[in-house]
Amino acid sequence: EGGQGADYDTFVDWGYAQVRTLKELERQYGLQMTLLADLVGQGLSGAIFTQLSDVESESNGILTYDRKVAKLGASSVRSLHEKLFAAGRAPKEGLHREGAPPRKARCDWEQK
Repeated sequence: EGGQGADYDTFVDWGYAQVRTLKELERQYGLQMTLLADLVGQGLSGAIFTQLSDVESESNGILTYDRKVAKLGASSVRSLHEKLFAAGRAPKEGLHREGAPPRKARCDWEQK
C-alpha cells in the first residue's frame, strides 16, 4: 500500500541515504523501525526522527516540503510503529550485570 504520493518522483541525490521510489522509501523506513525495535530489546529507551518532511535540498522526509503529500501509507507506518511499541512493552531481561544490587546495576553499554 503506497502513500498518497504514489506518483511522487522528485527524489534528489543528497542526504544520508538515497532512494528512487516510494516503495524503496517504505522499505528503508521499515528497516529503520526493525533496527530500532532490536535496539529497544537491548535497552534503548528513546529515538528521534529528525526530518518528518522534505526541506530545501533534501527530499528524504515522509511528507513533501509543503506537507500536502504523505509519501508513506498510514496503515504501513501504523503497523511498523505498533511493532516498535510492542518491543518497548516487552520485558527487558539480562540487561544488567548479574549480582549487582538493583540501584547500582548498569547496562553493558553504560560501562566505560
